[in-house]
Amino acid sequence: MKSIHRHLPLLALVLLALAFRLDWYLVHSASPLFHSPAIDEGQHWAWAQQLAAGEDMARPYFRAPLYPWMLGLLADLGLSGVRLAGLALSLLTLFVLGQWAREEGGRGARLWLWLLGAVEAGLVYFAPLLLIPTLLLTLVGLASWMLCGAMAKMDGGAAAGRAAAGRPYGIWIGGIALGMAGIARPTVLPLVLPALWLVGRSAAGGGFSWKRGVLFLLCFLLPLAPVVLRNGWPASGVLIASQGGVNFWIGNNPLADGISASLPGAGAAWEREDTAREAYEAGVEGAGAESRWYTQRALEWITTEPLTAAALWLRKAFLLFESQPLNNNTAIPATVRGSPGLGLAFALGWPLLLFLGLGALIEGYPRRDASRRWILWVLLLQALLLVAFFVNTRFRMIFVPFLLLPAACWLAAAGDELQRPGRLTAVYALSLALATLLFGQPLLLVLPLLGLRLLKKDQRGWVPEAILHGGGWLLIAAGLLGTPAPLLALPGLAAALFHWLSRPIHRHPRRLAALAMALVLMEANPYTIARSEERMNHEFARQAFMEGNAWLRLEEAEKAESSLLAAIRLEPELREVRLNLGILAQQAGRLQEAMAHYIGELEIDPSSAKALNNLGGLYLRSGQEEAAVTRFRQALALRPGLQDARWNLGLALASLGLREAEAGDTTAARDRLTEIRQTTYRGQGYQRLLQMLGP
Repeated sequence: MKSIHRHLPLLALVLLALAFRLDWYLVHSASPLFHSPAIDEGQHWAWAQQLAAGEDMARPYFRAPLYPWMLGLLADLGLSGVRLAGLALSLLTLFVLGQWAREEGGRGARLWLWLLGAVEAGLVYFAPLLLIPTLLLTLVGLASWMLCGAMAKMDGGAAAGRAAAGRPYGIWIGGIALGMAGIARPTVLPLVLPALWLVGRSAAGGGFSWKRGVLFLLCFLLPLAPVVLRNGWPASGVLIASQGGVNFWIGNNPLADGISASLPGAGAAWEREDTAREAYEAGVEGAGAESRWYTQRALEWITTEPLTAAALWLRKAFLLFESQPLNNNTAIPATVRGSPGLGLAFALGWPLLLFLGLGALIEGYPRRDASRRWILWVLLLQALLLVAFFVNTRFRMIFVPFLLLPAACWLAAAGDELQRPGRLTAVYALSLALATLLFGQPLLLVLPLLGLRLLKKDQRGWVPEAILHGGGWLLIAAGLLGTPAPLLALPGLAAALFHWLSRPIHRHPRRLAALAMALVLMEANPYTIARSEERMNHEFARQAFMEGNAWLRLEEAEKAESSLLAAIRLEPELREVRLNLGILAQQAGRLQEAMAHYIGELEIDPSSAKALNNLGGLYLRSGQEEAAVTRFRQALALRPGLQDARWNLGLALASLGLREAEAGDTTAARDRLTEIRQTTYRGQGYQRLLQMLGP
């Protein structure tokens, strides 16, 4: 019975974590994007289905292959089953991180980590999505736990020594897990540097152990080797995936903003064929050509525009601290609008985790020096890597395990230090929880501390105690009554937080300074993305547009049209919406309406090659071949890799050539035939023209 009661808090937190994830899963399952994934999700799923069918790519991997391999193994479960598997993997991540926290900070740290991880917005959000973070964080957490445990024998106390003695395999499991993380997303490969340092610290006497270092490297290279050999490196110039150079150019070009993933000249909907074609036209050929070409372009831009590049890098550095979720794939605020659990998680989310994680690291948590230094090295390397490329929620997710652990250890230590009996403890706990919900801005938490820090070190006088009792209950009453005047709760908030942190702070003033610095940086960020009405309309419009496209793929024409029209109402100038409305109208046989939509799209975006191609198709259908040829040529001038336009151009030229040949103008018809040979069209019109004119 005692054992059951002992594990009840952990069980409750596991159920809480599961509840948050199931809430988001059920809300997302009502979206067409759940059943018809798009962008990166769609590419991962398409690749997984190819692998499940026994197919593979003949050229070097454009994306890291481990995650699609895993999806391929689970493909028989269907989309719903695969998404549930991702949810289970998210809980496995918390289990791994919880075990790590227990070794670093005791059972209390494990409970705190489960609590923080249960409501950590990124972990919840990515769980049912077909995106890499769900798998990546499990592997990184496992590698960290194993590697830190392997050196615990030297660096910790008796408990740590027992953990290390019982896990002599930590180095090789950690190496394999880190290697697998490298073929899930190559951007974690720099973690091998702090990992080597950590392995070196595990040697007796503090000197580097060559045997352990070699063992770790061999285990690390084991998962990488098949992919590297498969890509034909170094001849291909591609180690794991050739998208690295493309991403580098996305993050470092004249139009880069540190948030979006648009490609100059191709827009937000760029495809791999666009990158390969541009590299080929620049004379860069062979496997992985696009990666080398775009890396070269980014480096040229950085060296020729150093001041502009420096300003962009500064912006990206500040965006690391941006409190709002960023994602170039989905409009996150619009996506989660139906999920109360995830909405709450995002309200707490990144600011709270950064607040606790950085403060804990600066103040010396976790206690073992090697573990803390390992985390600091990891955070530094990953921050530099993100600034070098570009920043969004997906990419900064790698920080989560390395902030959760110190935060959990710090909270566990504070809990041990500040235990208080009876009702007063409940008042303080409720005050803190309600304050977070009422205010939402962590900077407000530090302002009362800055004032009360001026009091004497002995803060047990009757004035602070009166504020504690009266203000705490006032805060609870204000929260329960739903008062719109949060200032009523401020005295209770100040007193409760001060009482909770005063003893550690007056012994360690660096803690207050660290927290104040982190919060001020987050709230006074010059690049903070304002949640204005205009921006929120854009977010909702983009989500409606993506859902309309998903309904279109699912052949639900009425629902697709409804979603696309909603997107136009929210943002009339949103690109590609009228293009897709035109496709719907054309499929329904409403050709005049379709033409109006395509023309409307070109008025908004004259560079829309797809709209030009579709408009040319309508002209061709109505017998206006010359107008059609003009539109197809314009489309190919904008996007030479658009194969539909290349085929359609040949078809239109064949129609013109047949008319000219029938009229006796064989010279003009032969010119058309020569042009057709430069396209991909070899249909009946081409064959008839060839028969009429001869070879």
